[in-house]
Order: sequence, then C-alpha cells, then structure tokens
Amino acid sequence: MDLTKIVGVFDREFAVSYLIPTLIFAIELYLIGQVFGVELIPGVGGALADIVAASVFLLGAVVFSVLLMMANPLMMRLIQGYDWHGILDFLGLRWRLIEEFNRRHKSTLSVQRSLDLARRAGAPDPAVPEGHGSDLLAAVRDYPDSTEHILPFRIGNFLRAAEVYPRVVYGLDAVGSWQRLQTLIPEATRDAIAAARAQLFFACNVFVLTLVAVAIALWLTLTTGPLSWPLIVGGILILLAARRLMFVAGGVYGAHFAAAYDLYRGDLADHLGLELPRNPEAEREMWREVTRVFLYRSPEAWARLTRFRTQKTAKGSDAKP
Repeated sequence: MDLTKIVGVFDREFAVSYLIPTLIFAIELYLIGQVFGVELIPGVGGALADIVAASVFLLGAVVFSVLLMMANPLMMRLIQGYDWHGILDFLGLRWRLIEEFNRRHKSTLSVQRSLDLARRAGAPDPAVPEGHGSDLLAAVRDYPDSTEHILPFRIGNFLRAAEVYPRVVYGLDAVGSWQRLQTLIPEATRDAIAAARAQLFFACNVFVLTLVAVAIALWLTLTTGPLSWPLIVGGILILLAARRLMFVAGGVYGAHFAAAYDLYRGDLADHLGLELPRNPEAEREMWREVTRVFLYRSPEAWARLTRFRTQKTAKGSDAKP
C-alpha cells in the first residue's frame, strides 16, 4: 500500500480503485435515503446535482477513499477468505470447493501428469479424453495446484491460482520475491500491472460497498418502511456485475503477474549475482534456495547458491577485505 497516494488523490490507480467506488457507494446511500426519507450522508440533501456540486460531499468522498485505500489490504484478504477460516470451515465452504476440485479437476490433472511423463521419457502420448485442453485450462485457472492451498471463496482460489504460477513453473515463490521483482520491471509493464490491479480493486471495493448498501436498505426496510424492490434489485445487479468483473480483472492481473516472472526473473537473478541455469530442473532448484533466503532468511540456503553465482560475483565474494 503506497500512502503517497494521499497527496496525489487524482492518481489514476487511486481514482479507479478507491475514489470512484466511494462515489458509487455515496450515490447508493443517497438513493436509499431518498426512498426511506432518512439522511444517510450527514449534511447532504436536495437534488442529486446538489450532491455532486457540494464541496463537503467531495471532501468527505476523498477522505473516505483514503480510509478505503488503507483498509483495502485487509478487505482483499477477507474477500478471498484468508482471515476467517474458523467460521468458514464450520460452514463447510472450503470443503465444498475441495470436493468440487477433486470431482471436476483431479482426473484431468492426473491425465496431464501421465502425458508429461510419457513425453519426458520419449514415449508415445497416451490417449486423452475429448476436451482435455479446455478441462485443463479450467483446472489451472480456477484453482491452485493442490487442495491444501484451496480457499473458501472462488475469487480467492482464482487469484491464488495466478499467485502460485512462478512457484509451480520455476520454483520461485511469489511471497517475498514479488516485492523484489517489481522494482526491476520496466515502467510500461508496471503501468500495465497497475492498471489491471486498479480494475481488480475497483470491482472488489464496489462489491463490498454495495453489499453494505444493500444491508442498510434491508435494515431500513425492516425498521422504517416498505420494501423497495427497485433498490434491492438494483443492488443485486450491481453485486453480480462487480463479482463478474472481479474475475475478469483478476484474470488480466494474473496474466500480467505471470508474464513479469516469465520475462524478468533473469533480471532478478542478475541483480542477486546469480546466473540462470540452462537446465530447467537446476533453475527450479536455484529458485527454491532463493525462496528459502527470502522467506526464512537462511544463510545456509544462500551458501548453497554458490554454484549458481556469476563469475564476477564469485570472485568478489572470495576477495579479502
């Protein structure tokens, strides 16, 4: 989270991710208040045009947007199902998705492993079921690589499926490595990642804030007045659209995230004084050791990286002080 955006409130990512969802939420609250005859936004009344023009409203929207930005990391963890395993496990949400993964995708992944082993051994390809390619794409797109990493919510698994990509393919865990890698990628790639991330945060924030607005509308229905179907239906439609956009934007963000590792992990190795091996298994071994350094601050893992160091780095490390 970059708090310097508090100064640049009209930064594109800040505006898309936080300010626009705040304005949508404020308009939702205003409309709910008009239907039920209550003032949900203090000091704001009159026509909708007056709201847009009111400086107090705009100032409040900016302040709320900043608070939303600060709370966004926690909100993203909650919406993915990271921080409340006890309640969600009691409801059986995670186990339901594990069962679905085993039922729909386990056999597809098993077929692909057999296919990979045959190709590695130089044997003919075994027979594969019709539609295997599309089934495999769904398995790796919708879920992480094993059931132990499955989360209670679909959007969490969808995003985690992208996050495990560098570990599965290269042996480099995204936790710990991403903060380092993103400082090395070119500005154009950073901008593309930031734009995709902004769309993802926009969809997530609109979804959560609209959920709050619908809850307020239902509460007012029970306490002060009759049910307003246009409000409820409109809120549900916004929720469905935001949920769909979360998956679309998450897919774009995941593709950019994976591409950054495909294209620039060599730059990360170079800055660490390491040389990418030509052998894929040796590269995975190297990145697994690097991951141990990043995550567990292991000097032993760093020592085991000696054979991957570039000649210049190796000479420098042998030099006497």
